[in-house]
Amino acid sequence: MDQPKIDSTDLLDTLNIQDWQKIITIKEDNDSDGNFLISHLLKHILQDENKGVCLITLKHDLAYYQDVSKHLNYNLVEKIGSNQVSIITPMKSSTSEADGSSSKEPKRLKTEDKTDLAKDFFKKIRRNIREMKDRQSGYIYVIIDKMNCLLEQDVPLKGCLFLINMLLNFHERVNLIACVDTGSNDGQSIATALCFISDMVVTLNSLKPGSFLGLMTIQKLDSPPEQYQFKSAEKGVKIFKPGECSTVNGGSNFKLLC
Repeated sequence: MDQPKIDSTDLLDTLNIQDWQKIITIKEDNDSDGNFLISHLLKHILQDENKGVCLITLKHDLAYYQDVSKHLNYNLVEKIGSNQVSIITPMKSSTSEADGSSSKEPKRLKTEDKTDLAKDFFKKIRRNIREMKDRQSGYIYVIIDKMNCLLEQDVPLKGCLFLINMLLNFHERVNLIACVDTGSNDGQSIATALCFISDMVVTLNSLKPGSFLGLMTIQKLDSPPEQYQFKSAEKGVKIFKPGECSTVNGGSNFKLLC
């Protein structure tokens, strides 16, 4: 009996995100990189001009996302200019400027300084969300490209969990897409907290650390998990079911997202 053909699967059709999904978590296991998902979801959301995005750039800067947007055939800077996107950058300490230090080495902050920085950053996020809600009639998506980077910004674990809770309190028209690396104990704690309350969890496992080939498991609310293999490409992502790359047309039957 011939093996049935397995068609290549479109990434966005497979994810099929819905506005009622309050929280979508992207888990990066085994040195995987979930930024290709962030980039594609960002493009997908911005296709609806009534929706808005507050992009919290903790891992990559605006220049990176602008470059990716051009590969995906849209212009992120133009979306920012039209007020559909708000970029929220990491908090920075002005300690070195205040004390006249010219050293490029990061200066360790006192506990009270860390707390003040975190509070100011969270206030900035709240303000951006409220302003975006006033401008856009549709849903607002808060996208955090790597929650772990908050820890590197001297925000303690409980501060990261507070941020998640704060975003949940925006009950109307505000959804969260958060990417988290599970390579540390704190990262695992953040991922565990998010997974408990997520409507969708996408878990990525790199088949080879640092490579762009891996496994993607999609767990939607009240649905059995679905598993796919993926391969990142310059202008998109090739996605297929396990074993398809070696059994369908000699591995040539991929769909490239552009």
